[in-house]
Amino acid sequence: MRGHLPKGTGGAFAIEPSSAPFVSGASLGTHPITLGESLEACRPAGCDISYSFDLDGAARTLDDVDTASLEGDAIVAPPSTWLAVPTRAPNGSRVRFSVQVPAPIRFVSGAFLSKEPGEASYEFALSDLEMSAYSAFGRFETRTLSVAGASLEVARASGALSVSDDEISAWSRASLESVAGYFGQAPIDRTVMILLPGRGPWVGGGKTLAGGGASIVMRVGDTATKHHFDNDWVLTHELCHLAGPSFDRNLAWIEEGLATYVEPVARVHASRLSETEMWRGLFEGLENGRPQHGDRGLDNTATWGRIYWGGAAFFFVADVEIRKATQNKKGLIDALRGVLKEGGSNLSRWEIERWLETADRSTATTVFRDLHQKMGQGTWFPDLAALANDLGVRRTKEGVTFDDRAPLSYIRRAITRF
Repeated sequence: MRGHLPKGTGGAFAIEPSSAPFVSGASLGTHPITLGESLEACRPAGCDISYSFDLDGAARTLDDVDTASLEGDAIVAPPSTWLAVPTRAPNGSRVRFSVQVPAPIRFVSGAFLSKEPGEASYEFALSDLEMSAYSAFGRFETRTLSVAGASLEVARASGALSVSDDEISAWSRASLESVAGYFGQAPIDRTVMILLPGRGPWVGGGKTLAGGGASIVMRVGDTATKHHFDNDWVLTHELCHLAGPSFDRNLAWIEEGLATYVEPVARVHASRLSETEMWRGLFEGLENGRPQHGDRGLDNTATWGRIYWGGAAFFFVADVEIRKATQNKKGLIDALRGVLKEGGSNLSRWEIERWLETADRSTATTVFRDLHQKMGQGTWFPDLAALANDLGVRRTKEGVTFDDRAPLSYIRRAITRF
């Protein structure tokens, strides 16, 4: 690794702590340097720095796609793992890097493409490094799809699959079209999806990173058929993450709850899921979101059920309440579209106050703020049986039927139909 630290750099030479054992041979100009050593000599005019990073060793040892992981003959490792940076730098500092690998190895990354002239490179704010987009080194086949004015770059690692590249493209396109249809636009202009083949008849295991660029890692089984891809919900869920801002860790319920609720609704809108299946799955899943003993509200309770399904309950109730308050002229879809139009994609980090205010302003209601008081800071949870009855969702052992005579049946129909 070779780089240049600009004038004004200070602090110490540092890297992600779990990566420290894999750094060696570092030097500042011609002088050896170690992690934690001062970079104050760079302050007057900047300086050159170089070091070696054992990426293979990191992947085999850390075994985590969020840091470094060996996946077949590919290595997945975001730049936060292998880029060393100063602990103090001028305000607004940016990271710019390029990667050269020998053929047939390729480097793929969701990081922003640099607009600087010269060799192909990537660039993002230094403040985005910690959550920088997934990147990978390996033998990849890539396709770029144009969907709703945005690009989705699909990078498939080597390994046999039971579906064709055309079928993978169709699944990828349908998933992004579902999300773009619900939000009124593609969440982000360029997204890179790294597809990792594994063993088995399944599609899933998705994760999203959107710091300094948008990226998704998806695992797919080598015997998964077109049927499995057609019925997949995971990629749509991950793409939904890109359509809302990121928050502090204690507010994970917002990001996961949004994706959990919106994903099936978006697929119904796109005719990829039936209304009966959506309502059946929603009410079954919401049971997992109930507060348990010791719960302190969504903002302060980091359990799986509360983060995913407690969060989904917030968005479901918000959808119903917005429609009640506006005589069905607006719904959750308008609140979330309003946030995205204000720049609230997953590339941005928002405070919750800004999010609540923007969502409510987009619907001319106070539903988000009022509901956050009850569910985010309190333990209120909806009466699911009463809500299903009011919406006309009748659940039996045989499945789900609808009662259009129910008082809120018009809201049920509006949620799943434009």
